[in-house]
Amino acid sequence: MTNGTAKRNIYIFGGGMAGLAAAVRSHHLGCHPILLEATGHAGGRCRSLHDDRLEQTIDNGTHLILGGNRGIFSYLDDIGASGSLTPMAGARFPFVDLKSGLKWTVRPSAGKLPWWLLVPGRRVPGGKVSDYLALARLARASGDGALTDYIKSGTPMFERFWQPLARAVLNTEAEEASAALLGAMISETLLKGGEASRPYLASAGLSAALVDPGARFLDHIGAPVQFSQRIKSINAEGGWVKSFTTEGGETTLQGGDAVICALPPVEAQRLMPDLTTPTRFNAIVNAHFRME
Repeated sequence: MTNGTAKRNIYIFGGGMAGLAAAVRSHHLGCHPILLEATGHAGGRCRSLHDDRLEQTIDNGTHLILGGNRGIFSYLDDIGASGSLTPMAGARFPFVDLKSGLKWTVRPSAGKLPWWLLVPGRRVPGGKVSDYLALARLARASGDGALTDYIKSGTPMFERFWQPLARAVLNTEAEEASAALLGAMISETLLKGGEASRPYLASAGLSAALVDPGARFLDHIGAPVQFSQRIKSINAEGGWVKSFTTEGGETTLQGGDAVICALPPVEAQRLMPDLTTPTRFNAIVNAHFRME
């Protein structure tokens, strides 16, 4: 890829956050990213829009980022936007039990030593210190096991911690939640202490913090996002993509070229019928209002 040798083309299908991050990483690995997006904007479900009724820019949903999310911070470093997220003052997670009205705040300690578990006011009420041993078990989870294979249901800890955590992280009920996915999240955040659990917010909006800087970076390196380029079909032989078609025609891959599919499950399976994808989804409803 040096001394005049042409760079590999990496064709990336989908301009959401996964596609943007893949394009940026491809560039830093010495390849030439070609990012194709079906709509007229990047960011996918992680973006901002102007609401005429509220007369302000809003996000299309809350995206909470924790300090242990190494992927997003590496992406921001790569595009020169490391200061676009605002850290909150410590790791604090308020809870409200709507049935009883009980309120509490989970507050992990700053370092890796979990001394906060010994302080009743910093953990979930009604739980015991031994309940938190499940964090370590879950961090080692693998395969298709459910959360309830590792965590006993029906306890105060389950109802007041694991259930809301599963809904917030995986958008599903704890009884159906993947133990491996929740375990991966916990091992990168709570088990690494308060700094890894510290929340970061996009104060200026998701687009301004995450999407626009990525698109500008790709413009700067001569690989702008190509909009209105829906992938119509893929021609694959022996497990290798030979070509693909868009509204603009057919593109044939050359030696060394590669494809990254960063599309939603339904679109990915449309292009690759043999691909196993999720078939059940839970809707997320967001209510936006303006304080006087």
